[in-house]
Amino acid sequence: MLDVQKDWLTPTQSLDFVPSGMDWGMVWIKAEVSGGWKKIVFGAWLFFRIFAAAMAEHNDTGKRGEELARRHLEEQGFAIVETNWRRGKYEVDIIAYKEGLIVFAEVKTRSNLGFGNPEEFVDHEKQRAYVRMANAYVIKHQREEEVRFDIISVVMTANSYRIEHIEGAFSAVELGRR
Repeated sequence: MLDVQKDWLTPTQSLDFVPSGMDWGMVWIKAEVSGGWKKIVFGAWLFFRIFAAAMAEHNDTGKRGEELARRHLEEQGFAIVETNWRRGKYEVDIIAYKEGLIVFAEVKTRSNLGFGNPEEFVDHEKQRAYVRMANAYVIKHQREEEVRFDIISVVMTANSYRIEHIEGAFSAVELGRR
């Protein structure tokens, strides 16, 4: 671990800390060393502990939302073929099958609507990735069924949840025109 007083200063230098701002939750500190200022990071360990706890909660929310979406599809008569199917850096949340139809479902989960509805966060890049993933899946598994792209929006509060299943939310043809 870096000891600023020991590792950066000579015995004749002094060190004064002054808060200089925040960036992504990180507190930046200016350190005066022999009349000059250096910017150093103070309390990075605290930031990463807070960030890790927030990410763990975010991941748990997403996993709960995917589980609710999976159950919703099963209640609609779909057989779940794959969950979290990966290829390269992309992942399809749920691949489901029903009566000659393969559905590639993106699940978006939120604990509040402060930033908008979950489905609004499936941008064109994500849609294009889903089309590429569907092509790869169909080729790899030699499937000939019709393909549909759905978004399942899950909003969870402390004691309830709401699911909105948007069937055919986007298509490869529409993306080709943009």
